[in-house]
Amino acid sequence: MVPSTVAVVEAIDERRSLLTSGADSLDSIALHLALLGIPFTPLEPPELRGRCAVLAGRLSQAANRYPAEEPTP
Repeated sequence: MVPSTVAVVEAIDERRSLLTSGADSLDSIALHLALLGIPFTPLEPPELRGRCAVLAGRLSQAANRYPAEEPTP
């Protein structure tokens, strides 16, 4: 599910794993985690939680926008 060239996944217990990764941007990490399709909790860096919130807001707006609406910058 996660290529070894992208991240290292370590089992913590039967239900949890720790994913260690890096990227050029926190948005890239947030999107990659979201695309895994499983629940996750960003641990470090703390700013990653904020980037997840911003991206979640953008995706929510896109999902709820009517086709006739113009996007706001």
